[in-house]
Amino acid sequence: MELHKKIEALNSLEVVRFEATEHELKHVFTHNNETTKQVLKDLVPDVEAYISSYGNNEVVDLTVAAFHYVQSDYWHPDKGFTLFSKEELLGFLEQKEHENRVLAQKNHELETKLAQIQSILSSKE
Repeated sequence: MELHKKIEALNSLEVVRFEATEHELKHVFTHNNETTKQVLKDLVPDVEAYISSYGNNEVVDLTVAAFHYVQSDYWHPDKGFTLFSKEELLGFLEQKEHENRVLAQKNHELETKLAQIQSILSSKE
């Protein structure tokens, strides 16, 4: 099954509850029912073992299926599970490259100051 089809299958399930912090998704729960089991059948190696590990009689957490087995990039309450677009990835890479340049400049400035301090200390000896 293609990656996009797997993500569509996950997103076809009703989200009954999710838990997240500002920066981290903890759980995305759906009903533990036959529809969920049918979808998971195509996504995880052993549906019953998966539900036993990540669910109870009422709900099943989809996060492990989505991120480990399907390789989704993220989840959003309005979009569901999804992949980063090419533009999002390029923007992220550009941001990281900028951050690396800033850190390299600061590192150079600190090394220069350290060399100056070492020079002053050695001249006082």
